[in-house]
Amino acid sequence: MKFALPNLPPFAAVRTALRDACPTLPPGALGFALRNTAASLLALYIAFRMNLDDPKWAASTVWIVAQGSRGMGLSKSQYRILGTAVGAVVALVLTGAFAQTPELFVPALAGWIGLCAGVATFLRNFRAYAAVLAGYTAAIIAMDAVSAPLHAFDIATARFLYVVVGILCGAAFETVFAPGSPLRDVRARFANYLRHAAAVGAGALRR
Repeated sequence: MKFALPNLPPFAAVRTALRDACPTLPPGALGFALRNTAASLLALYIAFRMNLDDPKWAASTVWIVAQGSRGMGLSKSQYRILGTAVGAVVALVLTGAFAQTPELFVPALAGWIGLCAGVATFLRNFRAYAAVLAGYTAAIIAMDAVSAPLHAFDIATARFLYVVVGILCGAAFETVFAPGSPLRDVRARFANYLRHAAAVGAGALRR
């Protein structure tokens, strides 16, 4: 007894159909994802080894500062460290000064957040990011520390360590694997846009 095999499409046709069905990833997207995934897992492991209370902040820092090129990633990392450090210091000052007087603590914290938001409107790019970060970092630390002022320094130090661990892990992988300049990627995208525009224009003229 013979069985008739169905007519299967050739491998090339299957590959073409899969490629058309799946969205095309932009250049460097896979490397970006793999690089930052590895860096975040390393940051998470180090945070666990350091017995930090909330290690997920170290891993999330990697993704927060992740950029498409090495220079942009390192620049954002510098401003994140600066904003976190300023926010931590202000949180310690507010906790030490107003921990026993919530009627003064809340307005002082709100004033600091408003000041940071106002300063950010006069800055650009990562400098504005650092100003906003200094505001909400102070709020995160101070709101945790106001109920336990004796542990305020430990809370602030832990928050700063999360950021430093995440940034160091991300910077290590960016230095080795990330592209040095986005200029090549910009040129490639611009060329793709020109080709697409030319194809659309040619199709419109043929009609």
